[in-house]
Amino acid sequence: MLMPDGSVKHVHVLARALESSSGNLEFVGAVTDVTAAKQAEETLRESAAYLAEAQRLSRTGSWAWTPATGDIRYWSEECYRVLGFDPYGGQPRFETFFQRIHPDDQAGTREKLAFFRSRCLLCGNDGKTFRR
Repeated sequence: MLMPDGSVKHVHVLARALESSSGNLEFVGAVTDVTAAKQAEETLRESAAYLAEAQRLSRTGSWAWTPATGDIRYWSEECYRVLGFDPYGGQPRFETFFQRIHPDDQAGTREKLAFFRSRCLLCGNDGKTFRR
């Protein structure tokens, strides 16, 4: 919505038409200002784009792994390129990723991961840290 001072305000509108007891059509609705949320979304998109560009330029990929399940939660575009995975093939399973580790390093890496799984500190959605 363009405001009188020239600024733009983003709004979310919910409305529905009702027929009154006299037979007239009435509209009932609500308008919510979502400008701050839209600005936060744009800032987040910009930040993600800057990170992706920095990873591309430095040839550095990033990923997030959930030790309890063994699932890979996040896999950056550059991670696909660096490790030679097809970015359109979906996130690789952890074991598939693990096979890309040099065979001489796999046993030591498995040992370190087992140690990490047994003693890792996990952070819940509420920000509290607890020992697994």
